[in-house]
Amino acid sequence: MNISQTNKSLRPNDIFSIDDKMYMSLVGCDKFACINKKTDEIEFLKDNANGIHAYSYVSIGASEKYVVFCPMHGEKIAVFDTSTKEMMYIDLAKPLFKRKEAYRSTIKFKQAYVKDKMMFMFGYFYPAIICINLNSLEITYVKDWIDKVEQYILDGDDKGYFGDGIYEDGDYLTIPFGCCGALLKFNTVTFESEIVELNGVCAGFSSMLIDENYIWLQGRREEYGNIYRWNRLDETIIKIDAIENFDDTKDHFLPAWSMYEFDKELWLIPRVAKGIYKINRENMTVESVFKDVELQVGFNEYEEKITTFMSKQFKGKVVFTSIEGFIYILDLELQSIQKKEYTLSDNEYKNVLKNIFKYGIVLEYQQGLKDFLNYIV
Repeated sequence: MNISQTNKSLRPNDIFSIDDKMYMSLVGCDKFACINKKTDEIEFLKDNANGIHAYSYVSIGASEKYVVFCPMHGEKIAVFDTSTKEMMYIDLAKPLFKRKEAYRSTIKFKQAYVKDKMMFMFGYFYPAIICINLNSLEITYVKDWIDKVEQYILDGDDKGYFGDGIYEDGDYLTIPFGCCGALLKFNTVTFESEIVELNGVCAGFSSMLIDENYIWLQGRREEYGNIYRWNRLDETIIKIDAIENFDDTKDHFLPAWSMYEFDKELWLIPRVAKGIYKINRENMTVESVFKDVELQVGFNEYEEKITTFMSKQFKGKVVFTSIEGFIYILDLELQSIQKKEYTLSDNEYKNVLKNIFKYGIVLEYQQGLKDFLNYIV
């Protein structure tokens, strides 16, 4: 695939499926996309008023009335009204950041979760959990957990509040902290919360998965990339050494995306690693799989080496997107993988390219010399 063709491909950093529609927030593009699942084609594109960033919006929630996009770089919450087919934006409350390190407006949120027509946006550097009703757009800011967790954060720690991976159990969501060795248990009805300490593991987690017997955690800081199995009954810990990775990313927060489970296996989809891995949850052996899938290495907006932009589980399948514009669908039951792509028309791409140069954002994975010459000629 040449550079121009790569740039025309939709590269989502989140996907949300509802009814016969599939909504996408896009990387390096000032658009939101909607795919018609019946025709498997792009149904429409909508402008993203926050301009072009690799991670303007990183998580999506939807009801029959609204599609809500959670901001990372974006300055506001973006909302698509399904009846009027128009975009609108909701201002965020001014953050009152209590950490010693400076507030980073470029990494407000990293993930959100939808439950019972409510969308919960978990702050990365933004100091709140935002609870938004997907039918009325009523918003509640929950901040009381911040004082609880501050005492656990090491001095000089510059990592955001939460890692990836959310576990639902009745009215509760459990989410790992990236800034300390603990979890947050959050009541989605009362908005009350409690800190669950995991002593002896490490000072923060990049991702988490909880099953019937264990809490699986991916470490960070000096425990970068290591996988921990915490026994929920006797609190014993077993560690698996870090998976394959680049030599110069030893302190990267996300060597792999969130972990996924199926049957006896735990699956790891790479973010900066170059391969897909699975772990046998009984004997703890690690296996590299789908070695014929060659993921290219590129750079994101922060000049970090990456191979993928996102991953997400839809029942028995995991979807992830590569930097060159392919959407991979991994069937965990069949243990098979396929790839597809959605591409912009020449006119749609020219409009996107025009705005890319308008904003002055020219990155290696976004544009090449050929694109630039096509635009100015």
